[in-house]
Amino acid sequence: MTSSGTSELQSVEAALARASSAARFGSPAARSGSLTDDERYVQALLARAQGAMRSWENWEAINEALAGEAASAVDWLGLTALGEIRMALARDAVLTAFAISDPIKPDRLTLCRVARWLEDPELRIRASDRQWIIDRGCPVSLIGFEQEQNRKRLERLRALLVSEWSNLPTRPQPIDRQLLQLRTILRPTRDQLAHALDSRTFDQEAPSIDEIRRFVRLSLDLATDTALVWLGSAVPAENLRTDAHERARNFWRHAFAAPIDTWRSDMARRRGAGIADE
Repeated sequence: MTSSGTSELQSVEAALARASSAARFGSPAARSGSLTDDERYVQALLARAQGAMRSWENWEAINEALAGEAASAVDWLGLTALGEIRMALARDAVLTAFAISDPIKPDRLTLCRVARWLEDPELRIRASDRQWIIDRGCPVSLIGFEQEQNRKRLERLRALLVSEWSNLPTRPQPIDRQLLQLRTILRPTRDQLAHALDSRTFDQEAPSIDEIRRFVRLSLDLATDTALVWLGSAVPAENLRTDAHERARNFWRHAFAAPIDTWRSDMARRRGAGIADE
């Protein structure tokens, strides 16, 4: 074997050894915390998207609880602060999800910056290359699979995102307009929340709960795809949603337990005294 061939083989063996020794998905840099600026940016972007999802799942869990006896208990005991908590959770979810796909600014964490990175064809080639996958600690048996997944993630990011949102026909437009359409629908609500006009009643043009839900979820999906490409590791978006929802439901079930017990006791005493339930 020639010296160049030996050197190439040793390089491949070294790369595979790094992959084999990875205790889990994620590059050694990601596990040790020694990330590049771009990787830290992606990590922070994912954390914000996950935070928005957790806030929204808490809002959803409160709504679920209020479909039962909790609503009567809250009303009977005058627990009006719950309305403020719900508004704060909705505000955080909407504003955070909106911010992470806002136009690029120097100090802003946004998926639009990722879209700008992906305008570089050389980066797109590297990010779907076998070596990119290996360097992020992927187990050897999954390298081919993850390479294909990265291609799909990159395609999805490029289809849904652009580096600059614009209505001008001369500017690039997303191939898949789903995120853009949701941003357009939610913009009046975002503006209202951002300017602390939460006491104003939303008019008939307000977005539906399902539209907000889809927007927050899509934002998380895109941030997760980005993290999986750049870091090689991220909690799957669906797993995070399920976990956040179960944690929120469990918390609010316990939080409402005491008010419900008090309301039940009060109602029992009133019935015993011949007073009609309210």
